[in-house]
Amino acid sequence: MHSLNKNHQYVLGIYLGTIIYNVFITIAIKASENNEMRIPSFSIFITVLLTVLCLGAFIYFIHSISQSIQVNNILTNEYKKAKTRLKDIIEIQKNEKELDFPDTGNWSSYQSKKTGYFQNVSIDNLKEICKENDIQISILPIKGSFIAENSTIIKVSKSIDEELVLKILSNFNFAEGEFVEDNYLLGFKHIAEIGIRAISPAVNDPSTTINTIDYLTDLLALRLLKKEDEVVSLEDHQPCIWLSTIYFEELLYQIILPYRTYCKNDISCVQKLLLMFSFLLQQKTVSQKYHESIKKEANNLYEDVKHSLKNERDLERLEAMYQQIA
Repeated sequence: MHSLNKNHQYVLGIYLGTIIYNVFITIAIKASENNEMRIPSFSIFITVLLTVLCLGAFIYFIHSISQSIQVNNILTNEYKKAKTRLKDIIEIQKNEKELDFPDTGNWSSYQSKKTGYFQNVSIDNLKEICKENDIQISILPIKGSFIAENSTIIKVSKSIDEELVLKILSNFNFAEGEFVEDNYLLGFKHIAEIGIRAISPAVNDPSTTINTIDYLTDLLALRLLKKEDEVVSLEDHQPCIWLSTIYFEELLYQIILPYRTYCKNDISCVQKLLLMFSFLLQQKTVSQKYHESIKKEANNLYEDVKHSLKNERDLERLEAMYQQIA
């Protein structure tokens, strides 16, 4: 369950179990023939122990909640979940051969029957469908995106009947929320959102913004090892499913855009961003285009900040750091 921490479920179980147990014990207490109360002493002892356990569970619950709402812990959790998911995808891609997927321009399009966030899809089931019906499928939306009913969701290499369409769409998982465990892009999004809120005048916490840049630096360095296209093949290496993904250039642009907008007057954050670009350019990558995208975003940042800063010393430092990247 995504919405409730498992340890918190245990705490809730302890409380409910204790309440139910006490209700049964209360029912069991009754007067004897001599009008003397028959009190099950051992059961009362168990009740006392359970009450103490409930107090301990309550203290743990309060401590856990207070920890979970701290921004550093939220950042760490988002970072870890996004990194784990990204590593899994990279590992899967390592075991797959590069395949060229056919042009889908003339393929038949089919619409979604549901509304919600596109979380995941059962690849194994779709592979079987492709094999049985001799078709290829292109999945158009990116995981985590919101899909409205009747919007185009798939393209198929040939026309298929409504029954097969429904069979294919039954393998798509929709949800009302977004989960980083299913889509690493949400980790980037959430971390960036925390950073931008922290730099806002209402919060004015540039140190947290700098922390978010550190986390994004590590995630982007890992993203450099991921291939752009995700193509699923059958046992004979025949491509059968194409998954839409956000390209690195677009991902980097969407991440840096709000930082450029809201941090261009804070030289400490600007320095951190330039250090991030410099670090990423030194990392291994599966495509030289990734490094070109990094230089492009570094130039965008430089141009924005150059027209915002007024202090000569800050401008000199900006120029020196940018020249190391350009």
